[in-house]
Amino acid sequence: MKEKGMGRTRLGRLAAVTVPATVVSLGFGYAMLQGMVSAQLSAAEPFQVTGASANATGLEVSLRSVTTATSNDNGAETEKKSALVTLKNGNLNDLCLAANQPVPLLGNIGVNLTANGNVNLGAVTDMSADDVAAASATLPSTEIGVAQSQLDHQKDVAKGYAPGGWGLESTGAVQLNNLDAKTYALSLGSLDLSSGLRILPKLGTATC
Repeated sequence: MKEKGMGRTRLGRLAAVTVPATVVSLGFGYAMLQGMVSAQLSAAEPFQVTGASANATGLEVSLRSVTTATSNDNGAETEKKSALVTLKNGNLNDLCLAANQPVPLLGNIGVNLTANGNVNLGAVTDMSADDVAAASATLPSTEIGVAQSQLDHQKDVAKGYAPGGWGLESTGAVQLNNLDAKTYALSLGSLDLSSGLRILPKLGTATC
């Protein structure tokens, strides 16, 4: 996959969060507010992304392993299960992101990033996900069992690629209601916030 923007990492090799989540997420929010073409947040442990509904013109899913650094930043790496989920021309209503970081002496520091109303996610949104759930879904024109090499977007994402590997592709008006994802990385082609952004750090655990 082509790398765009500043501070991006490849989906398959995710940078550990080695500073408090407040710093990581505040920097992420600043990048979005400055109108960067692309932004990415990644973590050694899954963070939560939710929305009242997600709409897109297409959806791709394939099964891949991801290599992540350990959270203690000692240079060790671990393989974790993952589903690469792609939304095309996506919009998310009532975005909430919750990330957590253990910090010596302070315990856990959490942060919530929220945006009410419609959030335009740009041409392509990739999530390297540990779990994705929706209360209901509309997936028109869906093919299950597509080879990864035949997926329109994901065939060009080399990391974790498995020749002949399993994939799902849906084209048309995709809708996911009450989206709740646990993801190691969220990669956005662009981001348009029509109703502002709130970033709230806290001592303790952040949830959506």
